[in-house]
Amino acid sequence: MTDQEAVTVVRKAARAIVYDRARDRHVYRSDVDIAFRNDEIVYVGTEYPGTAERSIDGSRKMVMPGMISIHGHSSSAVKAKGCWEELGSPRIYMSTLFEYQSLMHTDDADNIAMSEFAVGEMLRSGCTTMMDIFGAYDGWLETLADTGIRAYVAPMYASAAYKTSTGHSMEYVWDETAGQKGLDEAIRLVGQAEEHPSGRLRGVISPAQVDTCTVALLRDSVSAAEELGVPRTIHAAQSVHEFREMVNRHGLSSMEFLEDVGFLGPSAILGHGIFLDDHPWIHQYPGKRDRRLLAERECNVAHCPAVIARRGILLNHFQSYIDAGINVGIGMDIYPHNIVDEMRWGLVCAKIAAGSQHGTSLAAMFHAATRGGAQALGRDDLGIIEDGARADLVLVDLDHPDMNPGYDPLAALVFSGLERPICDVFVAGRHLVQGGVVQTVDMAARAAQLNGIQQRGFAAVADRDWARRSAEQAFPLSLPLVD
Repeated sequence: MTDQEAVTVVRKAARAIVYDRARDRHVYRSDVDIAFRNDEIVYVGTEYPGTAERSIDGSRKMVMPGMISIHGHSSSAVKAKGCWEELGSPRIYMSTLFEYQSLMHTDDADNIAMSEFAVGEMLRSGCTTMMDIFGAYDGWLETLADTGIRAYVAPMYASAAYKTSTGHSMEYVWDETAGQKGLDEAIRLVGQAEEHPSGRLRGVISPAQVDTCTVALLRDSVSAAEELGVPRTIHAAQSVHEFREMVNRHGLSSMEFLEDVGFLGPSAILGHGIFLDDHPWIHQYPGKRDRRLLAERECNVAHCPAVIARRGILLNHFQSYIDAGINVGIGMDIYPHNIVDEMRWGLVCAKIAAGSQHGTSLAAMFHAATRGGAQALGRDDLGIIEDGARADLVLVDLDHPDMNPGYDPLAALVFSGLERPICDVFVAGRHLVQGGVVQTVDMAARAAQLNGIQQRGFAAVADRDWARRSAEQAFPLSLPLVD
């Protein structure tokens, strides 16, 4: 009998967050046995009646369902840690995207190292399913498969690229042929992901941004996703600049445009979805129909609170989307790849945006990080603990100092502990994090490698920057370095 065929039981978990299907919500249970075999939970109850080859003492543990990120770029952003967090040109809104994103070049080997490190961070934080949105590169699928995470691979393509030549105006460099070639390559990669022998890889059709894709490319993308039977995702409503650009081009908001081209629907995941036509930063736009469109078309929004908060932006607001009937999941976008931290950012920012401590609840945010993401991916077997669900489980050490006093362990984890009390993570029944240590990624070795990647990237900055700035000039330190 292999390890995957063996039954593992977490016995008498002090707390377990299990799914109450009748009420469609998570609930606490105490002294629960949770048994799983291969990639399936086979028992949730008071005492497992069968034979178990492996047992875990759960008497001082909380067991949670694995969490889900439905928007992220594991291979692109880690190199910029310490560089982008406070960047922002006063002349171009969202200038980290338009002005700085392409300054540091990487190759396929760099992308593999960055992706492994990012996935290691995700696993360590209890994220067991992720969507990875990036341009296709050699080794991508095998890299994700080797980490053990459950991955939705979203090869990104576009008809245009962002560029600035002045530092105060944003340009679109159009190449429609490249966009179509990108879609063709994405279709090929999605097919490979869907057929991957690991059984943990799936595919997503991912035109890059609503403002960088032609109508034809978007319509072809919808057709491809529907033919393949996979979700589709796009960055949309992520900036005021984008909103105004779409109105200037088409006389439509970003959401109205996506409705017009047939992109919206239950299989559509909108990255960010912030600047709807009723956002207070959008002035004097008639209609105010975006929110209703998203609800009526049963669309999904990937909310990435940490990165947008660093840019001084707020979703307006999390609970209002939920109350409107829009499904919201959580994304990690770029570093840190810590889904518990994203929930904390999401909660705090939602309360600020609502102007009330009661603007939303931890229960609602946890639902988004689990069931919301699963719904967006069309999965009824992820983000929950119940018989027949996937064996993606997170164990939290209730004796960890950050978890005490331990009256409400989920609240203690999200508001105080973050990833630190997470001791064990299982994905598809595999024990990928043991004692807080990721087993499938050498995090220390990859961290050292990332420093080299960043330094090599710095050497190319002046050649790629419109103003020919050095890395030190483009990315100033938070404090001056003196002799």
